Amino acid sequence: MEKETQRLIFRWSCITGGAIFAFWAGWYFAVGEVPTINSVEILGSQYRLPFGISSWVDAIVGPIWSIIIILILKNDGFKEGNLGIQLICFGLTFWVAAGLIIGLFIGRDNGLFVGVASGLTIGLGIGLAFGLIFFVLHETGCMFKSFVRFLAK
Repeated sequence: MEKETQRLIFRWSCITGGAIFAFWAGWYFAVGEVPTINSVEILGSQYRLPFGISSWVDAIVGPIWSIIIILILKNDGFKEGNLGIQLICFGLTFWVAAGLIIGLFIGRDNGLFVGVASGLTIGLGIGLAFGLIFFVLHETGCMFKSFVRFLAK
């Protein structure tokens, strides 16, 4: 792994972990306690967890996500300018994010599990389709030929 990538991982892990920690510390000082999850509701049924999961755990999960994002963006496909890989990654990231936002609205009335499941299904389905279609069009050269024909009209 390159020094630059290691530096980015270290910096962004500290920034995301610190920001999440600062948020929950502010919450603790304002409210007096940090929320703890003791049970999960899935499709209307309550499932009790064997132990409570504190929201302080978010300060560990945030840096893990920043590491994943950095490693994806520092992939050789991005460095070499491989447009096909970039299209797949863009399609997946954009549509998964959009799907999760849609899932928040669906899950508001139907429960957390239904919202997250539908959001991920919508996001991954459309994102993968978008990315793969444009990847195939890019690799075969069809996308640019049809675009040039469109401009020539």
